[in-house]
Amino acid sequence: MIVQSQIQLRLSQLEQETLMEVANGLCNKDIAKKHHTSQRTIERHLSRIFTKLHVSSRIEAVEKAKQLGLIPEHHML
Repeated sequence: MIVQSQIQLRLSQLEQETLMEVANGLCNKDIAKKHHTSQRTIERHLSRIFTKLHVSSRIEAVEKAKQLGLIPEHHML
């Protein structure tokens, strides 16, 4: 199994931020507004996150990130 630090190194800064915002309950539109980018860009970030974490949904990504210690347990989707 890949350790936390290896996953973090594989996630770009924007991917890590996107994952945290998903954990905080933000939708793609709100994340895009916050970063002054398009929803499509956020969708691409999420697609890469899903691939890197070997998951297929936002909920799975947040749960896996919690299990790996990438985000604090208190963050809820």
